[in-house]
Amino acid sequence: MTNEAAFVQLTYDQLAQLGRSDLCCSPSDLYGPEELAALPKGVLSLSSGCGHPVEGADVRPGETVVDIGSGAGADCFLAGRLTGPAGRVVGVDPSPAMRARAEGHRDEVDMRWVSFVAGDASSLPLPDMFTDVVISNCVLSLAVDAAAAWREIARVLKPGGRFVVSDIVGGDPAAPPEEHLAAKARCESGLTWDEYRTILRGCGLHGLRLIRVGTATFRDGHRAQSVTIAGGDRTAGVHSVVLHHPGHGDAAAELAGLVAAACRDLDLRHTGYAHSRETAWSGRLIELLGGAGDAEDLTLVLNGAIALTAHATRLPPPQSIKEIVTEMSAR
Repeated sequence: MTNEAAFVQLTYDQLAQLGRSDLCCSPSDLYGPEELAALPKGVLSLSSGCGHPVEGADVRPGETVVDIGSGAGADCFLAGRLTGPAGRVVGVDPSPAMRARAEGHRDEVDMRWVSFVAGDASSLPLPDMFTDVVISNCVLSLAVDAAAAWREIARVLKPGGRFVVSDIVGGDPAAPPEEHLAAKARCESGLTWDEYRTILRGCGLHGLRLIRVGTATFRDGHRAQSVTIAGGDRTAGVHSVVLHHPGHGDAAAELAGLVAAACRDLDLRHTGYAHSRETAWSGRLIELLGGAGDAEDLTLVLNGAIALTAHATRLPPPQSIKEIVTEMSAR
């Protein structure tokens, strides 16, 4: 174990022994009232997430779910409510003290189909093609080797499997090493989105979809940019978002239709929609992707990257769209 990994594990061991976390977002900001009521108080007091990956994972009865960095078990238990006893949920966490807490909570909620095993993100103790769904909540930014962690996710997913991950992006690359490590242990520092996307595509993960882009407000007052992303193997295909300024909804729908037609011609699965630039979510998305496209009527985002910007009255021809989709889906 590296010094960095040991420092992070010690931090979470100490939190588990203390029985409460002063890190990351309050669970009341992440989960709905019914979900909060279903979770033991001991789980909530140790919750250290920055999103709600279970919400976007479309977990179905009988499926297998793996939660990387499962902590006290909040997302495992929420996933377990959806898989039911015909399914299986496996939480992976390196902290013995945190796993002990989670097992106690598992007995409290009486979910025998939820289990917790020792391991870390870069070396999952699971066989190939093991799971239908991988989730993780504010953990992968802690990985010493982020690329190795995502290769493990790709390895354990079944063909056609999917992932939903909430995580921190960005940070201060100029911070002294000791400050960077402390911020990382507090989940306040992570990869840039460009680095993140490059790693995901390098692992053969596709259909990247930014479900949530926001700001995580930590309990110690610090703030950082957070994302919830989804995707899967090559069968996930292409995900598109057409952002448009007011008055250009029809042109946005036309551009979205051109993308869908190109995907059909290329035999690629396509999911996508048009979205107004007037929303806060759109502004945060453009900021995350580099701030481009403000001057144009339309901005096309494919698989988590800006593919083109266009005037509403001068859309690219179908062949150009097809070439762009071909290029972006191969990256």
